[in-house]
Amino acid sequence: MSAEPEQQRFAPSVSNAVGVVVERRAQPYKITAMPIKKGFIHVLQDMRDMFPSESAKISVLLEGLGEASLQFDAKNNRVYGLTKWFRVANVLPGTIISVETLEPFKKYRFSVLPHIPGYEQREQAVKSARSEKVKPRQPASESSLIVGKGGEYHVIGRLLEKKLEVYTPVADVGGIDAMIRLPSGETKEVQVKTRTRTPDRGEVFQVRAEKRKNFYIVLHIAETNDFWILPSEVFYKKASKQGKGMQLILTDARKKELAREGYYEGWYLLEEE
Repeated sequence: MSAEPEQQRFAPSVSNAVGVVVERRAQPYKITAMPIKKGFIHVLQDMRDMFPSESAKISVLLEGLGEASLQFDAKNNRVYGLTKWFRVANVLPGTIISVETLEPFKKYRFSVLPHIPGYEQREQAVKSARSEKVKPRQPASESSLIVGKGGEYHVIGRLLEKKLEVYTPVADVGGIDAMIRLPSGETKEVQVKTRTRTPDRGEVFQVRAEKRKNFYIVLHIAETNDFWILPSEVFYKKASKQGKGMQLILTDARKKELAREGYYEGWYLLEEE
């Protein structure tokens, strides 16, 4: 199959609706004992369209180890050559690995995701429901908790990849999910808000914490892993009053506006002194 059809096949699944071409997508993968022993990961059905249609060498950025050239086996849907990384990253049966596309069909990032409370129970409930052909019942608050906590871990992982000194609070105080300490000693506070994608009406983000200097709001859309990093003053300027807090709706027009202003994937705001 030629490269052009592959590009067309990939694009719809990673559209970010901000008018910026960033063809990236991430999928979680829970590994079992046999792949660890053999040094590979399975390319599951829900991530198959992220990989080439035919067997090929791919470049993979392995968390904690660096970039490596690995073999993708299209016939068996496997990526080989991971024995050393499994050992370095302390990958065990049940570990959840993030498989992220950096460049379609060519370059990827594999990283280990922190344990998310309730993940195993939810996964088992979904399996049972599928086998019985019923939809699992799950309180909205539980679903939101899992999505939100996953977003926090994803942001913290990105910050650590950038070699930033990151701290997380033991308790939820003041809406702070992470704190960054820069080499100068300056600190920046971060609140992460994650939502599932609602393209028809836009994603709704609500913040109650007060705006202040060096306080940043990270808006994250889970399915596409799109990030908007906003100083709290900017968030409050663009948001509207809603109850006890402020509400910002990320419509397509708003996403494009924030992208033009440099807030889409604006990690530099958290790195600079």
